[in-house]
Amino acid sequence: MGQDKGADKVGQQKQAGIPYRTAVAVRSPEGHLIRDARMGIPYETQSVRLCEAPQMRADWMGSGTEMQNKTHYLFVIRDYLEAEGLTYAPVMQEEMQRRKNGKKYSMQDHVRGMIYALLSNQTKWHRIEPHLSEIDALFFYYEPERILCKPHRYFSQGLFDLKCGNRNTEAQMETLAENIRTLERIAAEYGSMDAFITAEPAALIVPKLAGEQSPYKLKWMGDALVWEYLRNMGIDGAKPDTHLRRFFGCDRMGGGAHSPATIREVLDQVDALSEETGLSKTEIDNLIWSFSADGYGKVCTKTPHCQKCPVKGYCKTGYGIYSHE
Repeated sequence: MGQDKGADKVGQQKQAGIPYRTAVAVRSPEGHLIRDARMGIPYETQSVRLCEAPQMRADWMGSGTEMQNKTHYLFVIRDYLEAEGLTYAPVMQEEMQRRKNGKKYSMQDHVRGMIYALLSNQTKWHRIEPHLSEIDALFFYYEPERILCKPHRYFSQGLFDLKCGNRNTEAQMETLAENIRTLERIAAEYGSMDAFITAEPAALIVPKLAGEQSPYKLKWMGDALVWEYLRNMGIDGAKPDTHLRRFFGCDRMGGGAHSPATIREVLDQVDALSEETGLSKTEIDNLIWSFSADGYGKVCTKTPHCQKCPVKGYCKTGYGIYSHE
């Protein structure tokens, strides 16, 4: 019998200090690779395969079902973004820390959080971020009484003048006054908006603000934008937007059945990843968003740039393209 090239490769990896794992390589009767369902990495016949970049820093112990993974692909993504200077530190991470430190959010804060969420719709955030101070001034630093005194076109035209408008800006600003009055009505019923959004888990608050039949429905805000608003208020969670739904699609990094992933699939997988890694849901969202968005990582985009992806070995798309190089 000839030399087992896979075993020889493991020996070389041991000597070089490169992460490896031991496992029985299996093919189906048709000769197809069998996938490790837990890690999403196919095995090759008579060989052992791990995403081979040393920077993955995985420490594998044991063999077979006793393997223990002491790192995770999210940390690989984080290291990559930090090394490339591509990590975006959004306001919601700062707000989450402020809430943990005991901050109570005023009605002005909630109006700001809602407007920032609306601004994120149908646009690239790197167009908005440089103008946030001007946007704050345009909206009178989110004093409800002053906003309600102005016609909606004052704000929509101001946003377009700053080149921060989106395809829904006119409609969003037309219903802004109604949304502010909804926030004020909720605050009157619950004592404050803060009391309302913390009265139940965020997953139960979202449908109350996004559901079409809810008396608290915020106009032009679906699940994704309501999650964005809550995260702007320091609530831990993920925004199931285009980037996350694409990333967690069943043809990329996801374990669900759809591509792009459904909103429920995104939220469930982020919940599981938070438990697995100890990262907050907000940080997981930020890592994947930064990894994917224009103006930042631009790796897992609509047409993915798998050639520079540090975790392509974990991905169905990336592995399928590069496994035979």
